[in-house]
Amino acid sequence: MRSRQSGLLASLLAAAALTTAAAAGAADQNVIPYQAGDPQLNGCPSGFEALSVDVLSPYGYRIPGLIDSTANGGNGDGIVCGQPWTAAEQAAREPRATVPVIFNFEDNNLPPYEG
Repeated sequence: MRSRQSGLLASLLAAAALTTAAAAGAADQNVIPYQAGDPQLNGCPSGFEALSVDVLSPYGYRIPGLIDSTANGGNGDGIVCGQPWTAAEQAAREPRATVPVIFNFEDNNLPPYEG
């Protein structure tokens, strides 16, 4: 089972590298490839992660596609911002979650600062 999970993770990391500028792991969330939130770079606030809708879908996430949809006010670029719940918060609030990490999602439409 572990070998299968590592193969899947390696495939997802490769896919994320193609869709985001950088893929990395986080202390709170090291399962799903992401790019750190940066309004200048990806339209996500600091403290959030820029996540590819295409990478999230195989994990069972449906909400990111809805949030990113232009029909729902998103920008339709295939990227959403997610703020992962801590493992303790997830265990306490949603112990039977069917996704690996629960996020607070929003679209990546934060305008860059133009000071």
